[in-house]
Amino acid sequence: MLEMLVLGAIQGIAEWLPISSDGMIVLAKTHMFGGGRIDDMMRLALFLHIGTAIASIVYFRKEIKALLSRLVSFRRTGSVEKRVLMFYVVATIVSGVLGYVCLKLLERYGDFFVAHTPAFMIFVGAALCVTGLAQMKRRDVSHGEKTEQDLGLPDALIQGVLQGLAALPGVSRSGLTVAGLLFRGYKDEDALHISFLLSIPIVIAGNIVLNMDMFTWDADMFVGLLAAFVVGYATIDILLRLAKKVPFGPFVLAFGVLVILSAFV
Repeated sequence: MLEMLVLGAIQGIAEWLPISSDGMIVLAKTHMFGGGRIDDMMRLALFLHIGTAIASIVYFRKEIKALLSRLVSFRRTGSVEKRVLMFYVVATIVSGVLGYVCLKLLERYGDFFVAHTPAFMIFVGAALCVTGLAQMKRRDVSHGEKTEQDLGLPDALIQGVLQGLAALPGVSRSGLTVAGLLFRGYKDEDALHISFLLSIPIVIAGNIVLNMDMFTWDADMFVGLLAAFVVGYATIDILLRLAKKVPFGPFVLAFGVLVILSAFV
């Protein structure tokens, strides 16, 4: 139970920061709770995302209600609203397909990427370095003026690919998707909102497709889920504000380098 409580709390904090919550969970489980196959740990991380997805639903309830209203009245919805709605649909499909492929590859080669092996540590460390570099580059981008109303098919394809790659441990979903939107000229606030709204359907769909027959629902699993929700909801507002102000890129890059170096120690 202690393991799930700790991992759930880590998910609840790391989800709102551009530091890869999956990578943090994988590393925490590896060094604190014995590790395991990388695909099994990624499935566990995906499961814990349900808790923070529920926290996102509660926090962004007004935005979600507006999206659902557009979906229900799609035929009567204006062209701009239809384009925005289709952005979320297309981006979710693209990220779902790519994420599924990534997880299946991890599953296939899971015996190679076993916790504590050099290959495992180098893989996660390299992904963290990519995330850190993306965050540092993001800071160089001038603030754009685009809002959610400007979303289109190119944005959907780009965001779908970036979110799909986040199925790999060490790659920050929020870090890449927010950076991608900023590079496309979107405002900081809109980029954050779009990124987290986009995460909700893929977390739900991913657990249905990949985890429904993989987990035994016991008290420990519920504790982890509850911890992710409670900690996530308690920290979402302050950490989202912190993520906009604090440059996490150098920290993530340095941490990634340390993880890689640990493979040779």
